[in-house]
Amino acid sequence: MVARKRILLALGMLLISSNAVAGTRVAYDTYAFGAAGTQRPVGNTASGTHVQWADPFLMSGGDGKLERVILRLRTEIFSIDPTEVEVRLREDDGGLPGTILESWTVADNIGADTDLSLESLALPLLLDGETYWVNLAALAPTGTAAWTNAAGTETMDFLVADGMGVDPAWAPPSANVPLGLLAVEVPEPAPALLGILAILAFRLMVHSCPRGPQQGPTGSPRSVWVRSA
Repeated sequence: MVARKRILLALGMLLISSNAVAGTRVAYDTYAFGAAGTQRPVGNTASGTHVQWADPFLMSGGDGKLERVILRLRTEIFSIDPTEVEVRLREDDGGLPGTILESWTVADNIGADTDLSLESLALPLLLDGETYWVNLAALAPTGTAAWTNAAGTETMDFLVADGMGVDPAWAPPSANVPLGLLAVEVPEPAPALLGILAILAFRLMVHSCPRGPQQGPTGSPRSVWVRSA
């Protein structure tokens, strides 16, 4: 019995850790379009506004805990003040960016377009078919960063705001703008491994269950068997 409990415990640990060895899948990806060679300003603009962006994406392929967000960003632009950039993953709140699920601060010394892999520590669960937002905001009042665009994706399906707050007055853009290069990755489940482990655990549990009264040498139930004097 003790040995079976140890085996069941080991199987449980394998089930918990299986996602760690199962790889990742891309739940959303604009990199597939290629880079457009143009950039979307984040922070101060020539018109004097302080712009932040919020791009929506639809979670697809099943539920999954966030593993990383990848985007192509530059935070130090020649002759323009550099700035740290806060990247926020947010829930949807009636068509607007809502609760912040996780955020990352990007350093202000990135002087070339760079693909940044922002690893998740909070591991929020993203639900299949739900909309989420990736919100970029410059943290320096006079700073400007640049988010590289995806080719051929001109759209008005995102929101823009003038200001540095977490909940500014969001509005659609005044004209079509390409989507930023962005990928969202979650763990890839290992169904075959999970199935095998589940079957093994079930068989061990079945064999561990009592099958009625055990018979002693005299034919009486073991629970009432006594030795004669």
